[in-house]
Amino acid sequence: MSNSINLLHTNRPSHSPIVSKRIKFIRTISLGFLFIVGTVSAILFILTTFSPLEKLQEEERAILVEFSSGEIQKKADSYFLTKVRSEDISKLLSTRSQLLNLYGEVVVLAEGSISLSNIAVTKEATVMSAESPSLTEIQGMLDGIVKITKKYPAITSSTLSDIKYDPISGKYSFSVSLDFKKA
Repeated sequence: MSNSINLLHTNRPSHSPIVSKRIKFIRTISLGFLFIVGTVSAILFILTTFSPLEKLQEEERAILVEFSSGEIQKKADSYFLTKVRSEDISKLLSTRSQLLNLYGEVVVLAEGSISLSNIAVTKEATVMSAESPSLTEIQGMLDGIVKITKKYPAITSSTLSDIKYDPISGKYSFSVSLDFKKA
């Protein structure tokens, strides 16, 4: 009885050659897919193991904390203020030599019996106070100032603010305002 029992099936059904080729082709493709999936899995494992992802996430968290704490806003404000100040300084330096020439010409006009008592300079204007015993010299100085203001494009207008006569000293006191262009 033991001779009649065969657990291995030796009689395989024979397939046609076309079916055999298809089976071989399908097995080859499945082995190829298995190889590709295995290779891609190994590469992804290696990349995730050695990638600096945690370090990048830490940097991202640090930047978010810095941004939410207002440090970036403080730096931006500081940069903006520095930029505005440097632009103002540049403008001032570019017009300073012109203003020095202007004041030099005004002082030349004030020679004679005219004495300058005060010069006040602001961003918007320069106000000069002077006194003289002669109205004709004052008129000559004012005419000179009008000519000077035409030479300097930074000055928009010149205005005689006030003129007063002091009978005790016998002098006329007056103020002239030179207005500058708005920056």
